[in-house]
This record gives sequence, structure tokens and C-alpha cells, in this order.
Amino acid sequence: MDSLFDLTPTNTYEPLPVRMRPTKLDHLYGQEKAVGKGTFLRAMVEKDTIPSMLFYGPCGTGKTTLAGIIAKMSNSHFVNLNATNAGIGELRTIIEDARKRVRSLQQRTILFLDEIHHQVTNHTVSMLITSPVTQLNRSKVK
Repeated sequence: MDSLFDLTPTNTYEPLPVRMRPTKLDHLYGQEKAVGKGTFLRAMVEKDTIPSMLFYGPCGTGKTTLAGIIAKMSNSHFVNLNATNAGIGELRTIIEDARKRVRSLQQRTILFLDEIHHQVTNHTVSMLITSPVTQLNRSKVK
């Protein structure tokens, strides 16, 4: 073991911030008020009773990381999507896949939809709210 980086297998094609992203709630710094010991959200994550959520905040505050940690801790399938690149068809496909995954594997899907304000329409919101997808991200809502 020559360095800390030898401990973790990495995909050399992933950017360094992705490879260094925390994988446990205890390693998520700067969000102690939200997920620190004794908080409501942390208790829900630890008990695996996660409802649908919207994460709101400026860039770099850990929204994507937190959603990934929740997915890992709850053994959920994680889909990270950017609304600026995704269309309604892609969302429908993800939702249908999530329904199939719940039926066949009893595995939830966590959809992290970044930049959701690019997709906010009454139809999109109602489609997402009624889906089995458990997590949403709402960053930079104007």
C-alpha cells in the first residue's frame, strides 16, 4: 500500500471529484445540520424509510452526493440525470424501468434529476410525483 488512493479501485475515466465523492453520511462534511447524528433525515435514511424529496441549494453543497449515499444505504438503483439534456421520453423510460425493478427485484429507484427547473411543467411534475421514484433534486429553481 503506497498511498491512500491504492485502497479504492477507481475508474480512471471518472473525474477526480467523482472518484473522491463521500460514500457514507459520516464522510459528508458541511451538512451536519441536515444529516448529522440525531437529525430527522439521518434517522429516516438509517431506518430506510425515505420519502420522495426535493433537494434545493447552490452548486457544490452535496445534493448529488447525498442522493448517492442514500441510494447506496437503501440498496436502491441510482439514476443521475440532468434535465437540460433529458426529455420527457427519457423520464418515462426511467419511470417504467423503476416500476419493473420494483416488481421484479423489489428494488427502489432513486432518480436524481438535476436542473429540474428546465423540466418543470404541470405534466412533468405530476408524472414524477406519481412515480415510484423516491428522490428528486431541485437545484437552482428560479
